[in-house]
Amino acid sequence: MKETCPYCSSENLVKREKIQEAISKLKFEELKVNDESEQLANKYIQAKITPEKYKNDALHIAIAVINNIDVIISWNMSHIVKLKTIVEVNKINKKLEYKEILINTPEEVLE
Repeated sequence: MKETCPYCSSENLVKREKIQEAISKLKFEELKVNDESEQLANKYIQAKITPEKYKNDALHIAIAVINNIDVIISWNMSHIVKLKTIVEVNKINKKLEYKEILINTPEEVLE
């Protein structure tokens, strides 16, 4: 039986090329962890939005939030791009007077 890669179909290769093209046009700025992002990430962990074991996922979201990023684009379906995560993160953000953040996959953004 021939094994195939589920991400290697011609349709997925076209999507990947579109994503790479879109990324190549963006200007990136490195955002750093600071006390505020650590505290916000800890709030997400305390609320059981992300497991403590995956604190970097909580930090990823928190750093974006405190830097007023509009949307996180990720393929991390385990802890970041999930309806529960989006809803619960934005509840905490609203309570702490941060703006809401969108969290999407690259495909959703390119559609």
